[in-house]
Amino acid sequence: MSIINVPLNLRERLGDKGVKELVDLLNEVEEKSRDRSIEVVESRFEKRLIEESSSIKSELKEEIAQVRNELKEEIAQVRNELKEEIAQVRSEFKSEVAQIRGEFKSEMARLRSEFKEEIAGVRSEFKSEITQVRSDLENKINEVKLSLIKWMVGFFIGQSALLLSVLALFLK
Repeated sequence: MSIINVPLNLRERLGDKGVKELVDLLNEVEEKSRDRSIEVVESRFEKRLIEESSSIKSELKEEIAQVRNELKEEIAQVRNELKEEIAQVRSEFKSEVAQIRGEFKSEMARLRSEFKEEIAGVRSEFKSEITQVRSDLENKINEVKLSLIKWMVGFFIGQSALLLSVLALFLK
């Protein structure tokens, strides 16, 4: 409560009791006025606070929607870039696989040719070796036959001589 100085003239006319009631009345009016002012200020503050918070909420919603759209665009762009990169890597991989496949086929053809040549060389060596062995074997067989024939002729001549001498001995 504030102190109110009542002028002397008014104090004399109203008296102590009247001054007191006047001061009480003024204090009461001031208190009610203050309460009413506080209510009005509170009401205005709440209204302003609600408006500001609504404004901030809508701004935040707009910002969030904008950020969301930007993120969607960025994600779509990154997706497209990744798809392009994957397609490029796939293409490079396919070309490398095709190149390796071609190199492998040519290497296999070269090895097949080398093996055929090597097998043909070994085959001709075996044929010449077999021919040589056959020739040597035929020569040995012919030598054995010749030796056998010599022995047979020698044995036949010896048997014939023995038989003739035994006959000559009996005939005499």
